[in-house]
Amino acid sequence: MIRKMRAVSTVALMTGVGLFAAACGNGATTTPAAPPAAEGGAAATGACEAGSSITLDSFVNWDPQVIADFEAHYGVTVNEIHYAQSTDLRDAVVLGLSQGGVGVGDVVTIEGDLFSEFMVHPDDWVTLPEIPGRWLGWAADEGRVNGALKGYRTDIGPLAIIYNARILQEHGFGQYADPAAFSQWIGGSNATWDTFLDAGRQFHAANPGIAWVDDIGNGPARAALRQLPAAFEDPATGQPVDLEGNTAVHNIFMQMGQAMQDGLGAGVPFWDGAWGSAMLGDEFVAMVAPPWQIGWPLAASGPNAGDWRIAEVFPNGGGNWGGTFVGVTAHGTNQACAIALADWLTNDDTARAQWAAEGAFPSQAAVLDAGIAGSPDHAPFFGDQDYTETLGNLADNIPGATYRGANFGWIQDDAIFQNLGTVQDGINTPAQAWDAAVAYFNSRR
Repeated sequence: MIRKMRAVSTVALMTGVGLFAAACGNGATTTPAAPPAAEGGAAATGACEAGSSITLDSFVNWDPQVIADFEAHYGVTVNEIHYAQSTDLRDAVVLGLSQGGVGVGDVVTIEGDLFSEFMVHPDDWVTLPEIPGRWLGWAADEGRVNGALKGYRTDIGPLAIIYNARILQEHGFGQYADPAAFSQWIGGSNATWDTFLDAGRQFHAANPGIAWVDDIGNGPARAALRQLPAAFEDPATGQPVDLEGNTAVHNIFMQMGQAMQDGLGAGVPFWDGAWGSAMLGDEFVAMVAPPWQIGWPLAASGPNAGDWRIAEVFPNGGGNWGGTFVGVTAHGTNQACAIALADWLTNDDTARAQWAAEGAFPSQAAVLDAGIAGSPDHAPFFGDQDYTETLGNLADNIPGATYRGANFGWIQDDAIFQNLGTVQDGINTPAQAWDAAVAYFNSRR
């Protein structure tokens, strides 16, 4: 389906992470008068009673009006415990759950990549009521554990290719500067990582001093791995799959290692201290970016912000990086109100408010269908391109949920990315780096 949205008004760098910030729409929040009935053995299905008090453990910067409206609607008090980082919250909650829920809130926000770590013991979490049609299907499914809905989705991070049109114009590839032409160049509707990287090889051969992307590992490699239904683990058991015989991961590793050897990556991931100067110095053309990351290039590019565009296609269809869930702990004593709050924090109106306040890209299907209004009179980062429509379409094309079990993080980061980085650094060939990745995997498995 086509998602018609207009550009938001500003882009800002917040708390060390690039977030969209928009002045749009009405942030008023409404919700059904009673929480949905829990399914699958949730302990409480009654009404949320006025005068109650519940605790919210969160790293999300919620629009204050969202919480205030919930309290007014239900006549309850929400005590929010705010953590500066999602990992800090993870550490506190996992420790508390190991001690029977001591110190853990009734409702917890969970960063998407950490979801499996929270869900090591699914019985610690209430199976939430189904709310058919609220979210994009794959986005809702990522909140399931063995089919049971354990997390309501707030935002998502549909991946996109953004690129500097001015660099193409100034270095002999101006015919591809327009988003439609660029999209066809990298493969059109049949784009793959091969077609994307081959376009980069064409550019880099003519302009050897300019890389194709900021970083192969953080960009194309990470995205390609996330497109696998189950990259490293067996969804049926949660156990790691033998890495040496993992053909899909091996092929991606070698493909991306070759791209590194071909000089297609500048070797500066966006969190690297040299990233901003590399961007200002026109050291790379493109980058793989979810919505929450795009504030980084804006902050770095300053007056050159309007040079950037977003491709209308993404290799292999689409992918997601980022987003948050809201879960309800089974140890809480007020699960009816907790379920009501989880529902409220993930409904359509809250999604609009969070987009306006924090630039959290909505996962709610009706919100995307209706469109997200923004200010039409600002100097947009994407040179007046309607990038939010493109992001919505890319979110639609994501093929499905990616399985990330308890072992996903260390296999991806320590076995794959650490060793793939040695190719970028010129230490190992792709084959040598793969052997090292397998050896590390076997030593830790």
